[in-house]
Amino acid sequence: MRKIYISSFILFLFFNAAANIPVDNPYFTKYDTCPAWTNEIHWYNVVDISNFPSAGFWDSSLIEAMNQVSLSGGGVVYFPAGTYHFQSDVDIPDGVVLRGADPLCNNAKSDSFAPPSRLIFPAYIPFFADSGQANSTAFKVIRASGDRSNLGLVYLDINRGRISIGVNGKNVIVFGVRQNNIAQPQSDIPWNYYYMHRWQRFSYRHCRNINVDVIRNTAVTNNRVNDFMNNLFNPVPDESYDQPGYIAYCRFNGPVSAPTGVTCQSGCTSSDPSCTDTTHVMDGSRTRFSYTDHYAIDVAGRYVNPDTVSLPFDQKIEINDNWVYNTMRVGIFGVGYGLVMRGNIRTDQNNKRVFLHPTGWKLNSNNAATFENRAMNFSGHHVLIENNDMRVYRHQILYTSYASVDGEGILTQESVDPYESLDDIVIRNNVVNSYIGFYKMRGIRNTYVGYNDLLDAGNIWIDANPSGESIYRLDNTVIENNVNITGIMAYGAGGTANLKILNNAAYDTGAINHHCPAVLLNNLHLRDATPCTTASSPEVVDYQPFYGEINVGAFDTVSVLWDQVVTAFDLSGITITGDSSGLVTGTLAGLAAGNRKLIISHPKLQANERYVVNIPAAAVQGTGFNQQRSWWFRVIPAPYPRILAPSDSAAGLLSDVDVFVEFIHPVTPVNLFAITITDTLLNPVAGVMAEYNPFNYTVQIAHPVLAPGWYTVSVPAGTVENSSGFQNKPIEWSFQTGNITITEILNTTAADCSVFPNPTNGFIHFKSAEKILEIQLFTLAGMPLFTIFPGSFTGRLDVSNLHTGMYIAVMIMKDKQFRVKIVRQ
Repeated sequence: MRKIYISSFILFLFFNAAANIPVDNPYFTKYDTCPAWTNEIHWYNVVDISNFPSAGFWDSSLIEAMNQVSLSGGGVVYFPAGTYHFQSDVDIPDGVVLRGADPLCNNAKSDSFAPPSRLIFPAYIPFFADSGQANSTAFKVIRASGDRSNLGLVYLDINRGRISIGVNGKNVIVFGVRQNNIAQPQSDIPWNYYYMHRWQRFSYRHCRNINVDVIRNTAVTNNRVNDFMNNLFNPVPDESYDQPGYIAYCRFNGPVSAPTGVTCQSGCTSSDPSCTDTTHVMDGSRTRFSYTDHYAIDVAGRYVNPDTVSLPFDQKIEINDNWVYNTMRVGIFGVGYGLVMRGNIRTDQNNKRVFLHPTGWKLNSNNAATFENRAMNFSGHHVLIENNDMRVYRHQILYTSYASVDGEGILTQESVDPYESLDDIVIRNNVVNSYIGFYKMRGIRNTYVGYNDLLDAGNIWIDANPSGESIYRLDNTVIENNVNITGIMAYGAGGTANLKILNNAAYDTGAINHHCPAVLLNNLHLRDATPCTTASSPEVVDYQPFYGEINVGAFDTVSVLWDQVVTAFDLSGITITGDSSGLVTGTLAGLAAGNRKLIISHPKLQANERYVVNIPAAAVQGTGFNQQRSWWFRVIPAPYPRILAPSDSAAGLLSDVDVFVEFIHPVTPVNLFAITITDTLLNPVAGVMAEYNPFNYTVQIAHPVLAPGWYTVSVPAGTVENSSGFQNKPIEWSFQTGNITITEILNTTAADCSVFPNPTNGFIHFKSAEKILEIQLFTLAGMPLFTIFPGSFTGRLDVSNLHTGMYIAVMIMKDKQFRVKIVRQ
């Protein structure tokens, strides 16, 4: 809900507008929409750092300004256009955002992006004698820690200051930041190695340009990392430097000019003074101190246990529209329950050649190390990864044919990442020059991988098979419409259900390896390497509720569908067991008509309880006896909304916009009169009336024509109840009408845009004289179906999977929108 103290807001707005100081929400200004939590930041409470003048360094001035903002309830320290030099680290207090002047170009993915407010930290000046230059003279950090919220950085050009925010709070924004020359020296070099010069330094591979760790609510969006000279308005030199004479453990094999391997003294350790097996590397480019050999962006919501989280739950972790260049480790790393990674560009250096081990203390041997070259890494549940352009390259090892053991495009893996299972993962519309991999996960369910282009450089690898463990399953997975792939592997050690591999295409030839049962259709240049045959025993092809479903009603049907006709043999051992409530009594299992579906009737299940269904071996008989199968689901304690319309924080909407809430399961109205729509002054809108539609479980909220402005919909607790007798928890969301010119296209063409062909039964194409930011597709009732983000002057939607009928497409540019009716033939 948007809460504004009007008198303070107007006072600050008037004063700062007169001084030409921005008081807007920069996220909303750029995108015409924003995460609702960003409106909790006091953008209007601004202190200009130039009111605290400095003759040289701005450290003390910034501390004064931040303290003033923090003590006045939080807000912004504003840096007018100019250059600001700092000597020390910066510690951002609770409630404070550091903000620069708005750039002429506000798109961080453009080479013209150059925020005019520049923060400069000390350079590291190498000294190749004695103990070298002290690390404390440089390598500064902008940090925040502890119990802090509502803070961040906006539109700043930062040189030599890494960002590290780890707070036990929420609402952190890093938006429109350009950043270069970030590193940390590895702490053990040279001090732990007797043979090294004391002046040697090595770049720490686990350093991050931007590192954010919060409880929930963060946006690391529209940033530009390590662009150096690749900037039209403010090129910044790369300060990486060569280190001739660097001493490393082991010795090169072959000619010094082109070594083909290394030899290390047997039984020798790095800390043993008797070891003499070292090399003075005189070519300093081979031992370079690098400002790009580390992570670029790393963002995480604090880990939550997916099995115990109270639903609905969403940490709202966003990593969108960033431009990143780095040459080792991960380009963009995201973790969260409710993670979105959208519209990012990651670039890398091709033909990299490496001579040192990634830890810096020894030479690198043939194919003996991973440098973790990875474009994108994710971990979590309820994850959306879409419209990213990812490039990654492996290191060439010495002068050999070997390359580093890495080079993943989009990856998650159980051995490293906090979420060891995957649930509700969508990876779509990405361009990647490597493979997409889910590696050795402890269960994968409800996963969609579609419309990705792998540039003939990788496969799709989905693997629920941790080493030595054979109980984890792959369920409810769709792999479709991916192009230029080299193959597909979909594997669940504990079994598979609802696996579909459809309409994928290899550039040349490839293979599909998969567990059965599976549906394979229309895959081009991809042979089925593991075709399913008639099972020697009945196998489950569908679970209801599905495996791991977390929004189940207390009386919902529990069943399994077999891949063949079966007869009951011994159904007495079938059980449903709650984690805390124990064995459910009164269950009864039987076969439905057609003898493929086994239905397990049961009494009312308890709320917020996880249940395990167990079907023992030899319960049914087909071509043979079934094997033992089990799965789990969770019963929700309250009616759970599936769709809120308009979506939370949607903006630029029509005054007669459809407002409704659709629930997962049927509900019964209890008090629909309690539903309200209020404006920003918290005044209720007169004439609001709610009505329940039992056919689609939707509460439609009728309202009069809304004047331009923000509105909040409130559905109080106890408005509806489900079949289990549980009433809903409070539901609240906001939207904005007006503010953007809306034009409806009565035909399929207009002066500056076109939509064709219409009607269609396949793709429909959009063209505009302005760059198209989004294309949204809705039903006539206003229900959102999907959104794409072209970011260019053209775009297309595939409507072939939709039912015949009429739909509404909305094409969104920077300052206007066009609506058009789409007819699916």
